[in-house]
Amino acid sequence: MKDDVFYLFDKRQLYENKNYVLPNEIIKFHENQIIIDIDDNLNVPDYIKKDKKQTSYVINLISSKKSNETFNYLNIEATILKYNKNAKYEVLGVKNIEDNVISITGYEIIKIKYYNVFNEKARVEKIFFFAPLLFENFVRLEDVVYEKDTLKEYPHCKLDAYSFGYLHSVWFGDENVMAENLIQHNNFIMKNDAIYYMKNNSNGILKCIYKTPVNEYYVVRSYIAIETHRSINRTMEEKNIFEKKVKIHSSILLSFAILVPLLTILVILLLFHKIFSQKESMIYDNMRQNWKKLKHFDFNIFFNLFNYIKFQPFVIIVDDSRWIFNNKNGFIDESYENVIKSREGEETKQLSRDWPLPTDRRYYLCEVSTKYKINLFLKTPHDHYIESFWEEIIKRNITTIFYFRSLMPEENDYDYRYNNKLFTTRNYGSYSVTVTAESKESNTYISYKNLTLISNDKGTYFLKVYTIENWDINTPPVRVSYLYNLYSKLTCVSNSYNVLIYANLLPDSRVSLLVSYIYVIEVMKNDPSNDNFMIIIKTARKFKHIGPLSDHESIYLLESLLKYFVSKKILKNGKNMRRLTQDIDNYFKSYEELIECFPPQYDYIYHYIESLSDDKIKSYYGITKKFIIKDEKEMQRRCSYYYDVYGNQLECSWVDNHCGCRIKNKHHNYCIRYKNIPFYNDDELYDAKSNFVNEVFIPGNLFKYRIFDSMERKLILCQSPMDDSINNIVGIIYEKGVNIVVFMDELLNNEEEDLELTDGVTINESYREFFPNDNSEHFYGDYVIKKRSETADINQNLQGVIYSIRKINSKVREFKYLTFTASLTKKAEDHVEDYMSLILEIEESIENKCLMFYDHTGISTAAIMTFTIFLLDVVSSSVAFDPVTCLQIFRKKFCTAIRNDYHFLFSILLVICKYNEPFKNIKNKNIERVKKEICRQISFLRIHKKMG
Repeated sequence: MKDDVFYLFDKRQLYENKNYVLPNEIIKFHENQIIIDIDDNLNVPDYIKKDKKQTSYVINLISSKKSNETFNYLNIEATILKYNKNAKYEVLGVKNIEDNVISITGYEIIKIKYYNVFNEKARVEKIFFFAPLLFENFVRLEDVVYEKDTLKEYPHCKLDAYSFGYLHSVWFGDENVMAENLIQHNNFIMKNDAIYYMKNNSNGILKCIYKTPVNEYYVVRSYIAIETHRSINRTMEEKNIFEKKVKIHSSILLSFAILVPLLTILVILLLFHKIFSQKESMIYDNMRQNWKKLKHFDFNIFFNLFNYIKFQPFVIIVDDSRWIFNNKNGFIDESYENVIKSREGEETKQLSRDWPLPTDRRYYLCEVSTKYKINLFLKTPHDHYIESFWEEIIKRNITTIFYFRSLMPEENDYDYRYNNKLFTTRNYGSYSVTVTAESKESNTYISYKNLTLISNDKGTYFLKVYTIENWDINTPPVRVSYLYNLYSKLTCVSNSYNVLIYANLLPDSRVSLLVSYIYVIEVMKNDPSNDNFMIIIKTARKFKHIGPLSDHESIYLLESLLKYFVSKKILKNGKNMRRLTQDIDNYFKSYEELIECFPPQYDYIYHYIESLSDDKIKSYYGITKKFIIKDEKEMQRRCSYYYDVYGNQLECSWVDNHCGCRIKNKHHNYCIRYKNIPFYNDDELYDAKSNFVNEVFIPGNLFKYRIFDSMERKLILCQSPMDDSINNIVGIIYEKGVNIVVFMDELLNNEEEDLELTDGVTINESYREFFPNDNSEHFYGDYVIKKRSETADINQNLQGVIYSIRKINSKVREFKYLTFTASLTKKAEDHVEDYMSLILEIEESIENKCLMFYDHTGISTAAIMTFTIFLLDVVSSSVAFDPVTCLQIFRKKFCTAIRNDYHFLFSILLVICKYNEPFKNIKNKNIERVKKEICRQISFLRIHKKMG
């Protein structure tokens, strides 16, 4: 029906002996994409917020190309949907629509459907959820007040009470149950399409939680059981007189009964208080003396004390098994397990070392294990990679897990989400994990899950997992009693059982702050001889339980400890203490004033810069070894296209008997320059056709993600093409709509001594510019490229030119080609200005959604620029900034990119320098200190590359 024209006639104009008739209207059938919208400027499509009142909405069908074009000759239908489990919808009935106006009373899910009268198959439909406002997403039913043993109907929640949500869970008091697959659980039972709470004479609040497509809807009702009333045969006047007499007599008797014993008890309490105060004074006397040393408080002296107990980077140790970033099962406390292996020559002897700090319970620290990190790279997850985690949980008798969440990549896209699939209902090899209950703590940002862990040979195990949701990584916590509340919750739910403090990546300053707080409190309480909190922290750092803390975090820790000990009457809130507290308040006040000096979208990057202590920068040693697949078979599976092409190259060459070397066969294509730089299979970059080996393969990958809701970024990172693969890369530029191509023209040097050239390939193989320098058209297979502008020298290391590209008999496109002379052979600070000019040139381009970077390896300076663009996009997306998590996401697409630790640090340096402008008015020398320290560490790591 595309391009068909319809002529509409009025039958009334047809009468006898008339030879012709003119059409009333001529219309052309619309086949461009169309969307359904609601004419309501206060709301957005899909999710319409409203109150319970009846509201009318105008439904329009709008062309995606002409937003003001309303379609005629279209029929409209509306149906009411019911939202069920697994996000499925069920049709309940038809919704009336008159003149494109729909009336909604209460909350409903409606599907709007348009179809053209000339083509019923051309249907367009869209689902709208007319949802409650945020503060109206609950309903409180009338209280049920009943006499004991007379309740006619037990508390219950109906399964199908609402069409816009399904019953997810039921609470009565502290008891709860998940509605899914429930038959009977404790006091809960399902019958007659409802879940009942069957305990007799129940006093409490019933809470029914219904899941909707966007949030939760709550139904609350109180049940109050009272004693049976006794009849009183008095008039109201007699009753009042009687009550007054009783009160007078009771008051007189009560006064005599209480006064004498009260005086006696008061004297006894005073004596006990005096004795207890003397004992307490003796117990905490040493600690008080240490705190009194801070009466002449100076922050520089305090920071120097923290520098004295510096966090030692782990990667200086050659043995990877002791390296926090590369541990096997994620637990970092092997150093105080029952058996430790140490090597002396060829002999191995057994050592035993106990945990040296007298804490109330055993605290374990864990990050996502190396095996599980590798599992994130796999399309098909292997259960046995996660099985070892649950083995350690049972082995260490852990009953409570406190989890600090972080942004993690999703499996099918690269949107920013909080996710950890360890704590979900699933089978992992010989272990079965079931979530039996989940909810969010009232008035807090802590959610929890009850897990049942069943092992084939170890029986059933019960766990509680608490997730801290409002404290993002690399950001300061809320100051008011935050650590105190977390610690109180931890001690309440764990009792004396072992606790696991879990994070996606370690070291994590949030974990370090909480552990420092816990250890200082419990050690000083249990062993008065440990009276110096600095020594306690130093001991814990030796065992890697506490990572680096910034100056800001150290002051926060000090403030939290002072408040705890003052509140417990261990330290007196005297003049010196009040002055110290005031100094700390002034410090935080000045910090908050700094934050207010720049726009809020820069908060996360500023917090990250503030968190970069010298020790934290050193903790990045070895970061490039963190996310890598070492299993050869798995690497060959993930990079099968690469290895197929490489094998084909070997078959397409022959050995010259005269020189004894492998010579290239001119009848076959060469695409791969280095045989030890593999690339993942990428079906988005090229189709895996039967002839792709010689026609479309390039050593590279495409990485896409959303910057904002309306913009998707595409980054292509690859090797510069060889003579035989130039047409391949030109095809990628056209087919993927590349806007900017950046060639990182590296100066080859001894830094690349570990690269292995493919047989038959020499370093003289062309890898530099291959686009035309004249104004004539040049053919590259099926594509034609023409120079559209003169080459411009942006600076001495950066040149730019505009090219047009078209496929024969197809649309013409333009792209910008930048040549950047790249090198990291000098000091890092000497290269920053050149790289910043390249970033500025990319950002100022009108079209920059799809970028291509390449160098001769595909994983060197081009990878640095690609990773830097990704980091800058993360900052602009206003999410918590964590470059380590970003590297994890990046490595999921580019398996060996960011080869060295100093490449990683240089990208961070570029991000910090990019935000010099918004921070230039801040009177804070910390930013310059961070940049200088990063440059110093880059120089150090360039010399000692094997450490990273």
